[in-house]
Amino acid sequence: MMNEFERERRRKMMREKFRESLEILCGGPPNEISPIANAKKMPVTNIDKLKGLELIYHYVRSYNENVIGGPATVFAAFDSTNGTLDVFSEDARHVKVQVAPWGQMRDYVLEAARECGASFYPSEGEILCEMMGARARGRDYVEAAMRAWLVYRDREEQSNRTV
Repeated sequence: MMNEFERERRRKMMREKFRESLEILCGGPPNEISPIANAKKMPVTNIDKLKGLELIYHYVRSYNENVIGGPATVFAAFDSTNGTLDVFSEDARHVKVQVAPWGQMRDYVLEAARECGASFYPSEGEILCEMMGARARGRDYVEAAMRAWLVYRDREEQSNRTV
């Protein structure tokens, strides 16, 4: 049985591994990216109700402060690694180049979840993901992992605000 010190050390290690995986998506450590949008991270309410582009928007905002646009139609995140803007939309009419976000993010999300020690369980026609003390359900593994990450981030931000 792990003591509290060992549990906290493991949580810290898993957070760092998750952060390293997320750097692939945002193009570098968050403190090295020049912000182009409001850098304040707002807690996400009703994580279980987020769908499609709205879920992806909050997931990207959780690790990349360089997001402009909104979850309703189109948003973009700056990738400082190659100086490009990744555009996300479910409707090509909102952008000049359409990007299929699920296809591109699937591997990154699942790899990051694996490195964080995520566990997945089928439950009532959905997938339950447990990761770093957070739980969330989704239609598939990727959606469940993104929701669990958001639950975890919200808890972390709330605990930081109360300290």
